[in-house]
Amino acid sequence: MIKVSEMAHDGMARAIYPIHTNWDGDVIFSISPHGKNRKKLALSSFDLVNYIGIVAADAMAEAINNGVKNAESIPDYPAYKDILS
Repeated sequence: MIKVSEMAHDGMARAIYPIHTNWDGDVIFSISPHGKNRKKLALSSFDLVNYIGIVAADAMAEAINNGVKNAESIPDYPAYKDILS
């Protein structure tokens, strides 16, 4: 799961600048259910981690961009969508 979190963190780097500084507090937690009744996929663990990590990075970048585009203004701080109007 560490590798998936590392790859998802790359999605932050696609959407935020600067990133990976000592004071920004960016962190990602990944969890995975571990039970007896899991479906077995026709992928190696290596491939599965890569695919999940790629999708996680894409989802992270898209979520950040959507958050910025849909944020509401607060007093003295205009939102992205208000600046564009």
